[in-house]
Amino acid sequence: MVQATEIENIESINRSNICKGNKKITKIFTSQNLKYLNGNYYGVFLKNKYDYSIKLNFDNNFLNYVEIQDNALHVGIRNNSRKIILHISCQDIYNDISFCHSNKILFDNANQLKNLKKICSSNVISKNIPKTSYLPDIVVEYLYINGINIQFLKDLFQYQKIITNGIVDTF
Repeated sequence: MVQATEIENIESINRSNICKGNKKITKIFTSQNLKYLNGNYYGVFLKNKYDYSIKLNFDNNFLNYVEIQDNALHVGIRNNSRKIILHISCQDIYNDISFCHSNKILFDNANQLKNLKKICSSNVISKNIPKTSYLPDIVVEYLYINGINIQFLKDLFQYQKIITNGIVDTF
């Protein structure tokens, strides 16, 4: 398998916008690339006042880390590009590396495209998504629609809360 470069992934994001107008919502994964994950996978959620970039780094189907950046965040220092609100290694969450395998973290959402189009035009939120102070519910919904398991999201946000004592901060 050929690993895409970071520039190719960013160009792919620009071509794969699901929404119309000034909103930008992209797929992070497709059914085809769920079979073998290696490298960086990006997602963009830009809607209304929300502007988030998501990066998941995989090595041979094992998740290395998740990084979420709030591009609308004003962090006090002029032109500060460090707006990462979450950067967590999967092995920090789970002692057993087998829990970091893609089949434990991701699922193939057959309704992914339909659901992504739905959040382009509305703020429909599933009752099952975990609540967190780090991200708006609609962004957590976006992660779930892109195939990230609810249990992994819960574990991710719980770990983030533990390491930051519940304080939202940038890295």
